[in-house]
Amino acid sequence: MITAFVTFRYGEDFSAAKVRRLAENSRARFEGIPGLRSKLFSVYPELREARNVYVWDDPEASRRFFTAENRDCIAALYGVQPIIEYAEVCALVENSAA
Repeated sequence: MITAFVTFRYGEDFSAAKVRRLAENSRARFEGIPGLRSKLFSVYPELREARNVYVWDDPEASRRFFTAENRDCIAALYGVQPIIEYAEVCALVENSAA
């Protein structure tokens, strides 16, 4: 398993409300993506940042998802370039019955 942390750093043009709307409107697009276990959308108003966290069962699926073309689409959607970092998942706790 691998985790991808996708961070968006804004300047003065930051809007937490816009980030929240983006998350709500984008949520359904990620349901059923092969290899994607979960995705979390978050916003840090005090830092003027948004961060999305992806947990992938298949590391290669993650790398196929974040192509240069898809990164450009993500940047256009959020209005800033994404910073993508990967980390190995050492252990995972899931308490949801869903």
